[in-house]
Amino acid sequence: MLKRNIFYLILGILGAISGYFQWHLFQNAWLFLNESPWVFLFVLAPCLFVIPHTLSDYLPLWLEQLLGRVGGYYFFGAYYATLFLFPFCLAKILFLMPALAPWQTPFLTAYAQGAAAAIMFVLAAGYWRGHHSIVRRINVTTNKPILREFTLAFASDIHLGPSIGPAFAKRMVADLNELQADLVLFGGDIIDGDLQTVLREHSLEALAGIKAVWGVYAVLGNHDHYGFDILLERQLLQEAGLTILSGKTVYPAEGVAITGVMDARYHTEEPVIPQVNEAFHIVMEHEPIHISEAANAKGDLYLAGHTHAGQFWPQRNLVRKVFPFDYGIEFVKQLTAIVTSGYGAWGARFRLGPAPEIVLVTVKKI
Repeated sequence: MLKRNIFYLILGILGAISGYFQWHLFQNAWLFLNESPWVFLFVLAPCLFVIPHTLSDYLPLWLEQLLGRVGGYYFFGAYYATLFLFPFCLAKILFLMPALAPWQTPFLTAYAQGAAAAIMFVLAAGYWRGHHSIVRRINVTTNKPILREFTLAFASDIHLGPSIGPAFAKRMVADLNELQADLVLFGGDIIDGDLQTVLREHSLEALAGIKAVWGVYAVLGNHDHYGFDILLERQLLQEAGLTILSGKTVYPAEGVAITGVMDARYHTEEPVIPQVNEAFHIVMEHEPIHISEAANAKGDLYLAGHTHAGQFWPQRNLVRKVFPFDYGIEFVKQLTAIVTSGYGAWGARFRLGPAPEIVLVTVKKI
């Protein structure tokens, strides 16, 4: 809990510093912002994002939900405003040159107005993208002795919390049931990091409505561990019909095996992935780390999430430095490895890049 709160407080402090300079930027676009009280609005605005994630126990639920949703989109708007500060600061330095000084006011006015328009466009585009999920369909063949062709639906990174609540969970369950998959698998980060908020909203109750003839299985992610009570979350998820795989292998149907790998941030020891020759072996974990280990264990299908495929530009460039395989499908020896962009989102339902998705895998016998 302490580390999570410190993370959001650091974001708030950095946001306040950035907000001060954003005020300097945007007062070039609208003269009324020159009034000094506006600087306090820019500096205090990060509280919209920080408060619902750090003081949720002290807020009415309606206020936490409001701040969670508004604050999430503020965060992304402020992120892009911060990017616009770098050319702005460079221009201010260049306009110290006497020859360029006459151009300062018209240029900075146009730049600030253009920056504001671009941010509004990006927020609108990211909002639309974040609210339109897709189904990514992948076919896999196997010579393993599976009973019959089957399908599995894989969803990861739901992030239930202040900005994503029970209505979203119900929509996800409806989307999953529409696919009529034999198996439903969750790749972790089911909650965003505050289990008490999820309980107050009753967001987990919708999960009991998932229909899958071979069952519903899940691994837990780093944000699940941020939720203050991982044991209680496990219990509640299991009561909702999810089987939590933590370093265990199960056989949901004849010729099919699933191994769940525990989250690498909280279980640093090397995972033991058994070699299962008599069944089509699915290896699932939250962060895409142990792909080689799954391939060496003769696994057939590997599933992971966590990366969100960067979620928004230019974040994906940074994510790729940490996880070279951050999204898509790759083949390692006999293994088909899939990393999903996730169904939910962190901060707010905002996406620039790959859309939120459910991965539907059809496994066919050769």
